[in-house]
Amino acid sequence: MNAKEEVMTVTIGVFSGRPNPTFDLEGARADELASLLSRVIGVDTANPPPAAQLGVYYGFLVQPRADAQGRRAAGRRFTVYRGVVTTGDDKQPQHWRDGAGVESFLAERAAEAGFGSLLREAGAQISAPKELPR
Repeated sequence: MNAKEEVMTVTIGVFSGRPNPTFDLEGARADELASLLSRVIGVDTANPPPAAQLGVYYGFLVQPRADAQGRRAAGRRFTVYRGVVTTGDDKQPQHWRDGAGVESFLAERAAEAGFGSLLREAGAQISAPKELPR
């Protein structure tokens, strides 16, 4: 991996009171995620997703991984849940309709990382999005 390559840490929101599982996306997978996000952010606003319920699937948190010195790479932190990508901070969140399949993409990567059965057991219901007009 070269020094400029983005590494994103994905946290699966499923547990209450225990650490949630994480996995990393890097290289082509991080690039693919960035491409999907570029088709979502700023395109179609959405209402906030439903409130999370602890103990069941409540979405993905994606953030740039800190390097060894604690600096964060370029990129943005976001969550995705129930077809809504949320950017910004808690004080000024922005919600975008996930018309490009970010949540589905992350669920597929989670399954590849060995968390598919965990998602099913936690009640994740992730469907493919309707395509955005080009």
